[in-house]
Amino acid sequence: MSLHSKFAANLRRKCADFGSIAEVCRGVGINRQQFNKYLAGNSIPNSLTLRKICTFLEIQEQSLFFDEEAHVTNTNGSKELPGFLHGGLPGFLTSARKHFDFHVQDLPAGCYHCYFPLHNVPGMLVRSLVVIRQEGKQKDFVRLSVFPSSGKTSRPLAKGRHKGIIFANEKEVYFLGVNRYPPGQLSLMTLERSDGTSNGFFTGMILTRGGKTLISSRFCLIYAEQQRNARNLVRELGIIHESDANLESVVMATLFSKSTT
Repeated sequence: MSLHSKFAANLRRKCADFGSIAEVCRGVGINRQQFNKYLAGNSIPNSLTLRKICTFLEIQEQSLFFDEEAHVTNTNGSKELPGFLHGGLPGFLTSARKHFDFHVQDLPAGCYHCYFPLHNVPGMLVRSLVVIRQEGKQKDFVRLSVFPSSGKTSRPLAKGRHKGIIFANEKEVYFLGVNRYPPGQLSLMTLERSDGTSNGFFTGMILTRGGKTLISSRFCLIYAEQQRNARNLVRELGIIHESDANLESVVMATLFSKSTT
């Protein structure tokens, strides 16, 4: 594979966890027509544009030029996978991978509906989308949330895109992420490790910050059917009432029969 083709394939893969290519172009401040040339492998951006793209995507520049399984050398001389560098926590991963499982094979890659209670609003849930990807020898994730406006405008009141890594010990799986949108708060989701009978349903605890308040609550993950289009799943995000006819009964039983402190 040529350098141009490899760069284009990696760039397309890194952009896949965004709502659209248009969002990437707006975030980078680049013309869509020019960006399409990079995606097609017709050209490679200059150093300044490349830095802007990688800053927005939160990746290392060299990760766009290597195969997923290719090894590169860190500044400290250690060998790491580009996938590990992509997470932005190379120091943590270097030591943590000795004690944690980053393959997490009992949690398949794909799209999941994620439900958790809306803080201080009884009977209301947030439906977000978690996209889990196999990134080299580890799994990473993106959690997309949209809080629609109550007015006439279609522009959302707020939105979140927590991006991070997945790792596990013998009993629990951890999702550690950072919100791409201001104020860039951390979030931690934990769930019990699957015993092979989950059938695509997982439950655990989520810890994040809402304004000045640290929020802890239960959440559910439900695997979305493979034939569902990711764009359609994004359109379903938002705030829903517990009486919603399309809400899975297992979500109701889990989130409203237990404490959500």
